[in-house]
Amino acid sequence: HSTFRIPHDLPAAATLLLVAIQDSLDPLTSQWARHGSRHADAHDGRFAVLETPIVSAAFKHLGGLGTIGVRHQIDSEDERDRTVPLFVDTKRFRKVLRLDASDVTALLVARDGRIAWRGDGEIDMEEIAALEAAIEDVLGAPTPPYTDHPDVSDESPPADSSPAVDS
Repeated sequence: HSTFRIPHDLPAAATLLLVAIQDSLDPLTSQWARHGSRHADAHDGRFAVLETPIVSAAFKHLGGLGTIGVRHQIDSEDERDRTVPLFVDTKRFRKVLRLDASDVTALLVARDGRIAWRGDGEIDMEEIAALEAAIEDVLGAPTPPYTDHPDVSDESPPADSSPAVDS
């Protein structure tokens, strides 16, 4: 069992943390994760999605078994790979981040620890637009256009075909 430190151990320059306190919120968390995954694909490893179920610190004494127990409940290998349970004082954690235990909170966290964007609950078009703008702000690059239409090849170039510049 190892300690996961935010923002030090975040996997990308911009990470969408999906925070859920109740198991019953898994379907909503999965919706956020699917939306976030398209951004991860578009930004070549500079953007990542992590699901962070919140678990009472009382279970931390179980060590790695606590993490294994949380991950064992997950059927999808992709979901298991992006899940990092946080063993915290749930009451304090909720208070500090103003979390509603009955909802999913999505936090876009920059590498420097800044919370660049926050969304709660169901995904809507306004939140999608605001998240995309925040990702662009953090990464300094727009999200390429996206389509899930079967007649459009994944190989087609984005509308803005200006060359990418590594910083």
